Amino acid sequence: MWLNYLKIIGLMLKRDLLTLKKSWRDILINMVIWVIVTVFIKIYILPYFGISETYGSLVLVSAISSAANLEIMFRMEFFAQDINEHREQINYDLLLPMPSGLVFVQRALYFAITGLLVSSIVLPVGKLLFWSRVDLSHMSLIRLVPFLLIFNLAYGFFGLYLSSKVSGLQGIINLWMRVLFPLWFLGGFEFSWFALKKMTPNFAYIDLLNPYIYTTEGLRSAVFGPAEYISFWICVPVLILFTIAIGWRGICNLKRNLDTV
Repeated sequence: MWLNYLKIIGLMLKRDLLTLKKSWRDILINMVIWVIVTVFIKIYILPYFGISETYGSLVLVSAISSAANLEIMFRMEFFAQDINEHREQINYDLLLPMPSGLVFVQRALYFAITGLLVSSIVLPVGKLLFWSRVDLSHMSLIRLVPFLLIFNLAYGFFGLYLSSKVSGLQGIINLWMRVLFPLWFLGGFEFSWFALKKMTPNFAYIDLLNPYIYTTEGLRSAVFGPAEYISFWICVPVLILFTIAIGWRGICNLKRNLDTV
């Protein structure tokens, strides 16, 4: 039975990825432009204001997380609109011969795959564009590759959970401004957790409740080494536990909202 469920999930993912393929070129162009604009300023402009030249590399690595977050949350918006308005796609999927919970798991996996496809090319593109300004001499692929999978799964199931909590265009706008932007910006996009701790220790410990901080710190630990960042081996279990908890909550919410079994 479970083999049949896995086969159905695989076919659903193939269907969704074939649809994604049609817009993949535009997605890549958008991502490259975003990386160029964001990192270029950090590498070439901010040093004139006294910022360290290594700051651009720090932001480039955090852009791996940010690119995945942007892509996944855009996909989440489309899913949220579907389940709250016309319900054409979700109603079809719920008629498939498998439990409704697995339908939602498939959606989260699709989110995660789209994030993985985007985030996995940020670092190569950044290195190619900014070359000597990006130091990858301490990078550990053994840590980086599985961590890409882990944090994208976390974002995918987080997107699933968020889709169960919003309705309507205004709800999506509120979600971006009240939840996603604060979590992302305070999640270490432009700073490390230890730097935050030196400046405001109390707030730094509060920020440990933010799952995004473990993503950016885990990536930097994998790319630059663990000396100045939260340990990779702390970030991994925290994100796994977050994925399980938020995924379970999101599935329960969607089953209740859509009245499925």
